[in-house]
Amino acid sequence: MAKNQQAFLAILPSSNASQELASCPCEGLSIELPEGGNPALVYPFGLHGLRSIPWKVHLGKSDLRLTSADCSGVARDSTTGCCSQCFALQRLDEFIGIQQRILSGTHENTAHLYQPIGGLIKIIRRKDNRISALRVLNLNTSKALRRRTKTVTDHKRFLMALASNKVDRLHAVIGVALRGRLGIHAIIDRLNEASKGLYKPKSFSDEEMLRCLLMLKIGSSRVAEIAHRAYSDPSVSTIRQWHISTPLVSCPGFPTSKDVCLNISSSFPSSGPFAYQPEQVRKSGYVLMIDELKVEERRRWDPKTNSFIGLCREHAGSHSLEFATLEDLEQLDEGLQLKKIHRAKEATVISVGVLPSTPNSTRSRIYAARPVLASGSCKTENAEDHARLLQTVVDACRSQQQLIGAQLFCLASDGEARRGRALITLTHKHQLASSSPIYPLIAPLTLFNKLVGDHDLTSDKDYKHIIKRMRSWLLRSAGIRVGNVELTVAIFAAHLRQNGLPSGALNSYLRPEDKQDVTLAANLLKAVWSLPLIVPADSAPGFAEQRKAIYLLGRLIYYTVSPYMDISLSLSEQLVRLSAASHLALYLFVKHETRSHFMNGQLYADLQIMIKNVFFCVAKQKELDNEGNFYIILLGTDRLETSFGTIRTMVGNDCHTDMLQLADRLTNTTLCQNIYAEHPEWEPTPRRLHLPSLDSSRELSQSTDHINPAAWQGNVSVKPVILQTKWKAGRKLIEELDADASSLFDRIEGDKLDVFYTFGSATGSSLYDNTEELDDGDEESENNTNNDTESDRSASSSPPGSDEEDSSHDMTLDDLAGIDTYKQKVETMILVPTSSESNSPGKPVFKARLLAASERSTCLLRGSADRLKRYANIARHATGTTTFTGDIMDSDGDISKATLTSGDPAVTIVKHQKSLFLAVIQINNLLVNSRSVASISLDVLHEPKVAIGFQIMCLKEMTASERESISEDWRSTGDYKIGSYRTEGRFIQCVDPAIFTRDSSLPCWAFTTSLLQELGAVLFSKLSKADRQILPTVSQSRTFPYRGSGGM
Repeated sequence: MAKNQQAFLAILPSSNASQELASCPCEGLSIELPEGGNPALVYPFGLHGLRSIPWKVHLGKSDLRLTSADCSGVARDSTTGCCSQCFALQRLDEFIGIQQRILSGTHENTAHLYQPIGGLIKIIRRKDNRISALRVLNLNTSKALRRRTKTVTDHKRFLMALASNKVDRLHAVIGVALRGRLGIHAIIDRLNEASKGLYKPKSFSDEEMLRCLLMLKIGSSRVAEIAHRAYSDPSVSTIRQWHISTPLVSCPGFPTSKDVCLNISSSFPSSGPFAYQPEQVRKSGYVLMIDELKVEERRRWDPKTNSFIGLCREHAGSHSLEFATLEDLEQLDEGLQLKKIHRAKEATVISVGVLPSTPNSTRSRIYAARPVLASGSCKTENAEDHARLLQTVVDACRSQQQLIGAQLFCLASDGEARRGRALITLTHKHQLASSSPIYPLIAPLTLFNKLVGDHDLTSDKDYKHIIKRMRSWLLRSAGIRVGNVELTVAIFAAHLRQNGLPSGALNSYLRPEDKQDVTLAANLLKAVWSLPLIVPADSAPGFAEQRKAIYLLGRLIYYTVSPYMDISLSLSEQLVRLSAASHLALYLFVKHETRSHFMNGQLYADLQIMIKNVFFCVAKQKELDNEGNFYIILLGTDRLETSFGTIRTMVGNDCHTDMLQLADRLTNTTLCQNIYAEHPEWEPTPRRLHLPSLDSSRELSQSTDHINPAAWQGNVSVKPVILQTKWKAGRKLIEELDADASSLFDRIEGDKLDVFYTFGSATGSSLYDNTEELDDGDEESENNTNNDTESDRSASSSPPGSDEEDSSHDMTLDDLAGIDTYKQKVETMILVPTSSESNSPGKPVFKARLLAASERSTCLLRGSADRLKRYANIARHATGTTTFTGDIMDSDGDISKATLTSGDPAVTIVKHQKSLFLAVIQINNLLVNSRSVASISLDVLHEPKVAIGFQIMCLKEMTASERESISEDWRSTGDYKIGSYRTEGRFIQCVDPAIFTRDSSLPCWAFTTSLLQELGAVLFSKLSKADRQILPTVSQSRTFPYRGSGGM
């Protein structure tokens, strides 16, 4: 600026030249121009029109001069060429500002008054370009808006209908439509009708029928009816007609071979969807699993046999159990009052469990428990009568060898003492005959007990019960004597604590009242066998001796448990460890004559019986099929326990079944197992087990209690197994563990004794005589006693305060089950006299109802009222009667034209307080003259007779990761603002948004901010002041009006 000012400073003339200036005219003050500047374009001539400027402008071709309004006309000197008045103009602020803007340029934001002609030309040119660009942009936006405001295509409607989850059995709806060769419009109509419950396809696949059959059997008809009404699944009557099964026969008295054979034919059906294929298991064996289940003490009438059931088999022979006349019922009531016959307190259940030998036969359908007997007991049965019962079942199974396919290997049980004595009677009859096919395999085994029953039958003990009983054995109050060392719970706790076991885990492991948790028991056993032999040098005296005794005890536990829980072991390794367990138990049991001070005699016998049976079963399998496999984890009664768990699921964990219900439920458990075999993905049990190694420091997981053949990883082929080699290898392990073991084994062998008969008994039954049963927390703690008291019955009685007139003993649907099937064979009614007159014909009464009344009068302590109830089917309320008319279209009926249908997205304007907001909506009702229509043409949308019902969608801004694959920045959440609204059709603007799907979430609508703003502007421009008064009014909520990070 200073440089420019210096350019205008005039040099005053000297006195010598004054005469020359007098004759020189004033040319005005010259304005400096930029290089190449046009004087006509750089000066702001507009200032002279609006302001009083003290000079005049003289425009030349290449210069620009100013003359003051007071110009004298005579120049001051020849250098400046202007007078003093003109020269003084350069000191004015107006002049300085103009000169600066001429040289530096005028900013485009400067007021137009100060703009030169050139600046105004540039501004006008820039404005023209901007207007042209905006005109083109507006044209493109209008075209894009016209494209986006068209209706949703039918295919998008179809996709949204698929993703709405409002159509039950969607595949059936579409399948029926395609088989009928319907087009896309008709399919959408079908989907809309199905979503409203107006259309339900009736074609069901086998998978759907099986699923509903499973729900019917597991959860009763109530659950199946809920599935029918909620998901349009088959009805209960349809399921029952599709599959008819023959229920198990509950033996009214002492079971006969005929009763068992009937049940075998029911459990092994030869036809139907679950036909049993005996040829698959011809080269396999099976085990008869025996266990008891507590039942409700209640009599029932079985229409299949026209007999009373729910009575004990021990005393049933003293009364007639056929319900033919009223006198039969009266005599039975008298026998109950005199206690000559009793109600059954528990049921003896016997099931067949196949031992599959081929890899493809390891499916659960093959090795699932199949019940063949359910018989009530009052728990006064002795060992001889129980052995007679078991022999009846064995004989019946052998007679049905062709139907079962497999061969009987053994009888499996838990640790119940009475059955133990019965099994000794049946399976310890004589030494293994030299003519037996398995004699060459078993005979070379020294110290091995070779007593068997008929047909080389052996007994077995469930390994999970052994594990639980070993835990109770470790924690028994009497302690354990190993050699000369006494081990108590406190000693175990001290050693486990010293080894670093946390106090929380220690307290959990040593809690003796928790006897049912197999995993907890296995974790305690694992903690004991994991104790190292070496103890710290500063340990207290005697600590090392205790540790050595615990170490021997840990080896016994490890060799017993690991063959069943280490899924990496081969069959050979399993047999070696079981042999080692047998020899070590013998050594510790006999050493220093500890015997029962070391281990309860019954537990010792059961342990040896379990190990003996494994070797016998492997030998039998090698004789049947030397190329086959053998899974020792399938021995025992675990599969029967699984059936009991399914029964408890059916009736509830807090109640018991009666004998009639039990027979039906046992049949259903087999059916459920067959369905699980067809669809293993439905089975709730663990399927992929991640088991920690038994040698690791990690705790065992709950999966330890669910090991199945599919999870076993080791080689279980019987071909490479040489029993004599494995038995000797186990003995060698113990002889290396303790040097005294070899001499002890030689002495016992020299006395011609074996691991079982160390008591010197010829039969070995002394192990079960006068020994207290070790309670392992089996099904019911009542297994320990032979007599029941009134307190036992009260355990299953109804809760205090129950209404005496409760109808839990009245005739239920269970009583009516099967009556229609058997009404041609038995009489379901009985005549009850209504007066004392002899010629009175009497009133016909259902036998089940009459028996229920008798139960109420004779049972002092009522049974549980918590059993699963059968409810009658209750019809749902009728749906609405709204009539949907045809589509509103043009007169030519062109369905290709754009239409709006229910479920389509759209936008509208709503009012909140005094403000208007754009709302993205889903149309749920189209009204023409107050009548609902399915769709409407866009051409009539603006008619005054058209109204739209809608819900406001909830929108949310997309995250940065969501916007990576799509240009839109808003999407619907799938939720809606609470409430429904109605507006005129002319306030609706249809829209065709994009569909956005991410990962496994449902598809949703996607929008851009610019589109929503443009749609809002379009709708707002159509509103009049009167229209604003009739817009729907909505309240503010968390999701509406829409809020974005940048505002909206």
